[in-house]
Amino acid sequence: MLHHAFHRKRRSSRAFYEDEVTSCVFGPLAFMTPAQVWLITNGLFWNEPTQDLSEQITKVEIEFWPRRSLGDGWVYPDLVISYSRHSEMIRELILEVKWESGASNRSGESGDQLSSQVASRSAKPRSRDCKQKLVYLVRYLSTAQREVDSGNQKIGHLAIVKKTWQEVREWCADQKSRKDSNSGKWALLVDVFLEQSGVYNFHGFKDAISTEIDQSANWNFCR
Repeated sequence: MLHHAFHRKRRSSRAFYEDEVTSCVFGPLAFMTPAQVWLITNGLFWNEPTQDLSEQITKVEIEFWPRRSLGDGWVYPDLVISYSRHSEMIRELILEVKWESGASNRSGESGDQLSSQVASRSAKPRSRDCKQKLVYLVRYLSTAQREVDSGNQKIGHLAIVKKTWQEVREWCADQKSRKDSNSGKWALLVDVFLEQSGVYNFHGFKDAISTEIDQSANWNFCR
């Protein structure tokens, strides 16, 4: 929540609550090594062979709500993570984070929100093989489907990757046993935070395969 307070985000509406979630979940990444940040974000969003870049990345820059110019206006992505090899950027991750609400134009932003995030290129020097990814992170997949499918599913050569908070929690559940690593500690805390925030994952009906079902039992298939 330190980044949320630093950027003077308020707590008076749902939109600002999204900023709190962004800060709470991704804020700790700012205090990790480049290799640790790549391990987490690659597992969640990039899905590339880990060793291919973990040894190449020498610097990671994490920006919350950076102001980026676009034509005569500005855009404010929720989170931008740039991965550099020495002085050249080789990967850039743009996260548009939603909790309950869908995509919209914030005050001062230009045009379609998702398209604008990509069009506002960073001024950082980038390598010729630099890859950029835009992730639309939402609580419900139906929200992402509706927002993205009604607009552009692809912006230039860049596809919009739709992710849900349930998927984030699933990944954290797999990683939280690594309690001796920062990524494991982060995964454990995020898993607990998302559970307490009402993000549950479906684990199937294996508890109800018997034909003799106790009608008084409290069946909980999501946890």
